[in-house]
Order: sequence, then C-alpha cells, then structure tokens
Amino acid sequence: MKKIFTAFIAATTILFATTLTASTAYAKTGDLTSLFKKYDKLDKNDNVEYMEVNGLLLSLCKMGDVKIGECDAEAQFVKNIKSIEFFEIENERNHELFNNFCTDLDKILNTYTMVMETRDGDDVVKMYVRELGNDSFKDLVIFTADDEIDIVSIKGEFHIDSLNESLTHKFDK
Repeated sequence: MKKIFTAFIAATTILFATTLTASTAYAKTGDLTSLFKKYDKLDKNDNVEYMEVNGLLLSLCKMGDVKIGECDAEAQFVKNIKSIEFFEIENERNHELFNNFCTDLDKILNTYTMVMETRDGDDVVKMYVRELGNDSFKDLVIFTADDEIDIVSIKGEFHIDSLNESLTHKFDK
C-alpha cells in the first residue's frame, strides 16, 4: 500500500509540474499583444511602431447597421472585430532586437494555423488564424516580411461563410 501511495504522489507531482510548465510557457508565448507591447518598450531607436485600435474608436467605426459596398457579409465581419493591432519592426539599426522578436514571434505563430503564404522574391505574406473550425475562426493575423516585419492582428470570431461571401462579392465585380 505504501508503494502505491508513493507512486500516486510521484505521478501527481509530475503531472502538476508538467501542467504548470506548459501553462507558464503558453503565458509567455501565447499572446501577440504582450509581445508587441514588450518590444515597443524595449525599442530605444524608433525601430518599432505599435498601434492598437479598440474601445470607443473601434465602436465608432462599427456603429449602426452599415452595409459596406452592398455586401452584408462585409458588415458582419466588421461587427465581429474586437480589436485591431498594427505592429512594425525594422531590422535596420538593432539586429539583435529584430532577431529576438523573430524568435518570439515564431513561438506564438506556432500556436496558430497558417491559411495562406505567398512570396515575391524576398517579400513574404502569410495569413494565420487561431482555432480554425469547420465554420469559423478566431484572430486573423496578416504578416509581411522583408527588411522589416509588418503585422496586422485582427481579434474576434469570424464565420468562414461570411468571409467567403465577402470575397466572392469583391471578385465578381
């Protein structure tokens, strides 16, 4: 009985330590907003630009039942936006800051699903979503990279049918 009790305590301790380590690692790498703010504070040479649109300004943008360009799906997409963040970091004056940012960004984007990648020479554009389901996704991230990295992070929950309808409407014109 003593061996069973000791084994149970050991297994519980290992499980608790593993859970704590995993949740701590996710807390450090799972949030783009925290990453953007961290590097905005670390920047001393104007290599980083960060802007977040939410709250009252975002509410003003989404007011009313406005149909954008005759397509209700676009209006629905806009209504589902909770915040938009714009982030830019240059590789020009602080290579170490840039490289550290790239490493941290890779850790976060590994928790997302890439839904598109396109290249033109050294220029790369990628789109990621979090929690891609059969009919919806969360948190769209558009990422461009060349001599600088530009990121647009759109937080919210979006239905794929609305996005498909919106894109179809745009390209059918």
